[in-house]
Amino acid sequence: MCGVFATLPALPIQKLERLISCLAHRGPDSNSYEVNEFMAIGMTRLAIFESNVDDQPNIGCNRNIVTVLNGEIYNYSSLREELIQKGHKFKSKATDASVIPHLYEEYGDLFASKLEGMFAIIIWDEDKKMLMLIRDSMGIKPLYYCQEKEFVAASEIGAILEILTRKPDLSIKSFFQLSKYGIVFSPNTVYENVHSVIPGTILKIYVAEKNRIETYRWNKKIYEIKRYKDKDEAEILDELDSLLRESVNQQSKHGENTSILLSGGLDSSIIASYLRENNTGVLDSYHLVFEESSESKKIDQEIARKIAEKFSFNHTEVRLNAFMYFSKLNKCLDSMKQPFLGVTSTYFIAEEIAKKYKVCLTGDGADELFGSYSRVQHFAKIYYDQVSQSEINYLKQNDFINKYRLSKKQTDFENGEEVSVSNWDKNDNILKKTLNQDFEGALLFDQLRLLPDQVLLYSDHLAMAYSLEMRPPFLSKSIIEFARLIPLELLIDSKGETKKVLKLIATKYLPTEIVHRKKEGFLIPLKKWLRHPAGIDWIEENLEHLNGKLPLDLDYNKIQDFIKHYINLKHDNYFEVYKLLVITRFLTKYQTS
Repeated sequence: MCGVFATLPALPIQKLERLISCLAHRGPDSNSYEVNEFMAIGMTRLAIFESNVDDQPNIGCNRNIVTVLNGEIYNYSSLREELIQKGHKFKSKATDASVIPHLYEEYGDLFASKLEGMFAIIIWDEDKKMLMLIRDSMGIKPLYYCQEKEFVAASEIGAILEILTRKPDLSIKSFFQLSKYGIVFSPNTVYENVHSVIPGTILKIYVAEKNRIETYRWNKKIYEIKRYKDKDEAEILDELDSLLRESVNQQSKHGENTSILLSGGLDSSIIASYLRENNTGVLDSYHLVFEESSESKKIDQEIARKIAEKFSFNHTEVRLNAFMYFSKLNKCLDSMKQPFLGVTSTYFIAEEIAKKYKVCLTGDGADELFGSYSRVQHFAKIYYDQVSQSEINYLKQNDFINKYRLSKKQTDFENGEEVSVSNWDKNDNILKKTLNQDFEGALLFDQLRLLPDQVLLYSDHLAMAYSLEMRPPFLSKSIIEFARLIPLELLIDSKGETKKVLKLIATKYLPTEIVHRKKEGFLIPLKKWLRHPAGIDWIEENLEHLNGKLPLDLDYNKIQDFIKHYINLKHDNYFEVYKLLVITRFLTKYQTS
């Protein structure tokens, strides 16, 4: 919906304009801000609702509360009626952002638990001289902050970096996490002193106490696990079916017309079935086609076509080949302002969807909620006592980057896993459970680490680079809470059937061959394309520009030799070559910026 920001105190107008410029792609339709002697708070707007509706920031009844919202509040109409009944008077038209200051006035900190949607919210409380940062429970919408001479918060790291008086130091511990897991855990980023707001938390910054920061969770209920023991399976299926239908209906009819991204897999296909059920008009679907791809990807393409035909969508196939991919990859990588090793596909299809739409539904979140990834499958085998010692050893993860360091004696590089929990609150038992080596722990890791810090983060940043808002119906609050009740046996059963509960529902709406087909994911065919002439050119170009003296005590010569050996066909470890190039390319740009 937009980019949001706040500073303590208010920065000079020239700096605020630079900050706004960095967020313009998130909100190209307009921008506005409020300034006083203590703070500045503002936004850049992507007009999901009609363009003549009042822009943010929004003001409360007594003009002492100022708020900005990035995201969507799907139940705002009922909340607005509730507030009117309690005597609140609205000066602006009916938008989701307009209810935020009134909810805060009425319910205080508890207001966040009443929201159904995806959001990053900033609130200024004039009476308390307090700034608040609030993020939805799954981290669908990003929010970052930095406390140095001034306090700065924004929807993207790049906006914060733009106005800092000095370049922040790199975080060695964060690079450990990136190396071992492919992600950096919130609240960390790759920069020291630049943090991500942990999903489901509120940060309070008190101006009168030298910007003291207080952090706590606004809704612990959503993380509670109390799985059904005796509930009838049919009742579970009916309830989840109803919740999914309601979520798709809610998200597809909120604001402008929506499109849908069809991957050819189960998750987006079942969203498609509910979308057509709730909408009788013209609907557009999109699918990313990888030229020279695997047989499995060709099947994805055929299934996406079949789904589009079944539900009468206007279907567009966006074609991507190796030349097109590598011509835009550096721009894609640079858009994040920190290295990322996940799936970049969204960037290459968002550009086409954004030519016609501002909103697109996706199947994000189903794999993490209902159990799909290989690590969870292995712990499910342990749960059913079906795993061998060799499979247990397979689960151990090693960081790849440590072997390219000149010195390996720095213990702070080895302890990133524990630090990711203890940095912000050593008593946060919710995050600690993600480290448990069992079925539940693996599910929580995917839901509270992988999903917000990689899947949703990349989806948001890469789509918003083209001013496109991605909406994941699987991640409504009601579905997340219900998923915590579903027996483990209905997630992955003793025969290894993944996402069983979702597949049982899907059989009502989709052909059997789609429901039970194994899909490889929304992945670029990187192994094949890195060997393509365009891929080799990309490798050599980036290798040529690497700085001979890299941060983190990395051994430039060893990295260079490993990559050259790949070019010369002496090994085929393509993904390690890619990861090394992404990270060292970032480090070289960091040094020269």
